[in-house]
Amino acid sequence: MTIANWVLVLILAVLSALVVRRLERRPEEGWRRFFNYPGSGIGLGALIFVIALAVLAPLIAPYRPSLQLDIVALQNRPPSWAHILGTDLFARDLWSRIVYGARISLGVGALAALVTVVIGAAAGAAAGYFGAATESVLMRLVDIGLAIPRIFMVLIVIAVGRQLGATGLALLLGLTGWFATARLVRADVLVLREESFIEAARALGARPWRVIARHLLPNAAATLIVSAALAVANMMLLEAGLSFLGVGVQPPTPSWGNMIADARDQLTAAPWSSIFPGLALTVVVMALHAVADGARDALDPRQGQAAG
Repeated sequence: MTIANWVLVLILAVLSALVVRRLERRPEEGWRRFFNYPGSGIGLGALIFVIALAVLAPLIAPYRPSLQLDIVALQNRPPSWAHILGTDLFARDLWSRIVYGARISLGVGALAALVTVVIGAAAGAAAGYFGAATESVLMRLVDIGLAIPRIFMVLIVIAVGRQLGATGLALLLGLTGWFATARLVRADVLVLREESFIEAARALGARPWRVIARHLLPNAAATLIVSAALAVANMMLLEAGLSFLGVGVQPPTPSWGNMIADARDQLTAAPWSSIFPGLALTVVVMALHAVADGARDALDPRQGQAAG
């Protein structure tokens, strides 16, 4: 199992544990609110399906993703029974490349989102709980990070460090994307720190980081889960854009972004080469947004009532 698979499994396990803990008091009502949100059930099903494809890629894909079958006879072949999504300019099976590309695109998005949520949660909780100088320094850092165009920061680092690889790219995206999460978590902590159970924990002698880890962050689970889902979608789009520009995941390693880039000169001769990876990216991003909205309504019913 590759690092992308492990990251996907880890994030699914963590998010599932947070959801279960949040809904354990009234699980039926929480799941009812989730599935009542338009599209959330379809989005969850689509997301599970694509993740299953990524994890089981060696069993599902008929060919290796970089295998050139017959550069003369099988170049730019349309979809058929032999190649259900057709072949590309280099006579590679598109179905195999999309399935393996899901590992890279989802893996990069998930790892980057994990870094974003961990750093953002820690910074936001520290700023909201400690206040004073800590809050001032961290929030000014967040303001600076939000003020500088993110793509500009990423391109500068890539230009200095050359090619980073999929894991390095994911870490870079995560390290430059935690600012908005920190601000959201800080807002939650500012409200929660005045609650009676927080005062009781402090009165019993709980250390500050124990209060944050055991009481504040679990009660900010709704914000963290929604932020994580949206972050995966944003990271996947950013990775696809960078790969399309030639500074992200490098061929022949398939990602949906560089697959679209490889086919940009074949839009009239072989439109399927760009349509199918673009459609896969669109479906997953829309599914993540639908799941995030459904999770928001399920975990924080006040949001759903306000929206209604």
